[in-house]
Amino acid sequence: MIEYEILLDSSNMAVDDWIQIAEDIMKCYDQYDGFVVLHGTDTLSYTASALSFMFENIGKGIVLTGSQIPIFEPRSDGSDNLVSSLLIAGGLNIPEVTVFFGNKLYRGNRTRKISANNLNAFCSPNCVPLVEVGIDFEVNKNAIFKPTKIEKCRLHAKMSKNVGLLRIFPSISTSLIRAFFQPPIEGVVLESYGAGNIPSNREDLFSEISAAVKRGMIVVNITQCFKGGVVAAMYETGKFLSECGVVSGYDMTPEAALAKLSYVLSKTELTYQQKVDDDTLLEALALTLNIESQNKLAEVTEKVFNALLLYAIGNNDIGSVKMMLDMGANINTKNSDGSTVLHEAVLKGNMRIIEYLLENGAKVNIWTRCGESPLLAAIHKDNISVIYLLQKYGARLNSEDRKILIDMSSLAARCGDLKKLETLRAAGLDLNSLDEIGQNLLHKAVLCNNPAVVRYLLSQGVDKETKDILGFTPMDCAIKLELTNIIDMLK
Repeated sequence: MIEYEILLDSSNMAVDDWIQIAEDIMKCYDQYDGFVVLHGTDTLSYTASALSFMFENIGKGIVLTGSQIPIFEPRSDGSDNLVSSLLIAGGLNIPEVTVFFGNKLYRGNRTRKISANNLNAFCSPNCVPLVEVGIDFEVNKNAIFKPTKIEKCRLHAKMSKNVGLLRIFPSISTSLIRAFFQPPIEGVVLESYGAGNIPSNREDLFSEISAAVKRGMIVVNITQCFKGGVVAAMYETGKFLSECGVVSGYDMTPEAALAKLSYVLSKTELTYQQKVDDDTLLEALALTLNIESQNKLAEVTEKVFNALLLYAIGNNDIGSVKMMLDMGANINTKNSDGSTVLHEAVLKGNMRIIEYLLENGAKVNIWTRCGESPLLAAIHKDNISVIYLLQKYGARLNSEDRKILIDMSSLAARCGDLKKLETLRAAGLDLNSLDEIGQNLLHKAVLCNNPAVVRYLLSQGVDKETKDILGFTPMDCAIKLELTNIIDMLK
């Protein structure tokens, strides 16, 4: 048992105190099976979060607990909390930093203090309790992290003090944002509205945040809501923040986000990109699916990232597209029918995402099992801008594509679909192409009495003297059908 000479009210605790607690545990880490830390409740979640990151490859339990009523008071909850914490730390194999309070054991970096006067002062809004204590200790084994590395526990006894929490509120001023992002601050946890939003009509806010990120500051976006987390693809403002380089904190608590940012910024050996990249998802996949093989994990995570990449494209979220590709998604992955992410992006028609995929190695000439290329998909969607963009990056039509285009043009001429004809012309179809009976598009337009199409085809220089296999020109067809207005056009 270690008792500090100066006992602190937890409100007075800071980074140096986190480090002292961690170092004292580490000094005797090999001598004990578990550890209990008695701590004031006001900043207990901050300390638990910090310790959870500082102890790397932890293999033993560290339980933080305290009381709402002082230990010497008759009704103190401290005795029960202490005894249960000792039993958990010494008798249960839970190799994590945890918090025990109100008959429940929580993951440390998932906790929040929710009451100043209730005995159930803590909860874990986005994570189930690891243990619930009644007559018995009910352990949720599936929720407990299990070590995935055969490495000795090490302590990272450094934490950056140059971090801060900034809560967005209505009418927040640009000057406040600018002042908050000034040196020596290196990282900011941004508490945004709802699913990760800030006012969409405040270009000044986006400008200040973007400028800070470009200077090398790490900005993490978390929600002000008690439960749930940031979903960048849900609203336009969330997408804007992601595009500015703001990192999603998903469903992290403010305490955990601040502690993790403090921990990451103290890792001087990491590059900026390494600091903003996060392996949490990889670790969660390995744990959930009980994967020990690195090769198997790589295979599974690629499939997961590929699915998330398709989801991001479906939601027109370029920030998440970039993130998934950075995390290892295959830019040329195919689904069951052979469609690639480029096919999906073309169908959505998002020019920015399509161009980003093409610039980063997406194959432009690739066909599905049904024989559809991205270019053919753009033609079906009548998206001429996308067609030109794909052609710029080398998209071409194969012989089967050209046959399809001739059939499409024939149908468009008969039905009077000028938009489709213009699309096909932009895609490179020769409007003088002949079908199996030697007729061109003018023949089709005349036979179906579509003067608007006739006028368009003549303006594009389609040959009006072409004869089909029966020797008829478009004029011959018009005369036979007594189409006076079309005859005048063809003269």
